[in-house]
Amino acid sequence: MKKYRFNLILLIAAIAASLFVAGPAMADTTVDDNGTVWTVVRDFNKSTNGWDLRLIVNGDETRPIWITQDNILDQDPVIAIDPLSGKPVIYWSRQVAGEFRIFRSAFGRGTFSEPTAVTAGGLGFSDVQPFVQYDGYGQCHLVWLRQRSDGWGAAFHSCNTGINWTVAERISTILDNVIGTVTIDVPFGEHGFLNATYQYLKPDTGTTETREVCRGGDTSPWSVCH
Repeated sequence: MKKYRFNLILLIAAIAASLFVAGPAMADTTVDDNGTVWTVVRDFNKSTNGWDLRLIVNGDETRPIWITQDNILDQDPVIAIDPLSGKPVIYWSRQVAGEFRIFRSAFGRGTFSEPTAVTAGGLGFSDVQPFVQYDGYGQCHLVWLRQRSDGWGAAFHSCNTGINWTVAERISTILDNVIGTVTIDVPFGEHGFLNATYQYLKPDTGTTETREVCRGGDTSPWSVCH
């Protein structure tokens, strides 16, 4: 009886562990103009022992669309609707040669496009935690955390003008040790006017603070909002 009870405990523990590993670790949801709910989740792939990104449409998990099916480490997925195509676009951070870069994949004709890198990488930093928002002109504004090996870093911004991506631009102040959660707010119809926020470690108190930075036009520099 004791042996049976012990084996039963081990079985329950194994099932619980399996469910914990296999469950979605991260998710992001958006709704298009037709009311379709698009959700991207980060799931554990038992066959490759890695993480994949999976799409769920209107909560229907019976017809998933996998956009990655290998043991490359993908994380931080976010999803947005491209106002020009009306279709969802996914951004996430993917590990390449030991560093993370921001990748992009757009939905069309029932599937996602081949993932393409948005940030270059290869500089000893990792680009993680992307956040996107489109403006009223159809341009995509991407912000992210460029992280050092010690976990701190800087907040960056790049814009897709419809032709290419602008050069990555640092938007955090020089002395701020950014530690994550970079977001952007694009006022609709105001070309070039941007607001972004990020979290940073305040050195004198050791607490996490939030700073808001602004840009008043396409050629204006980023500065602390007043």
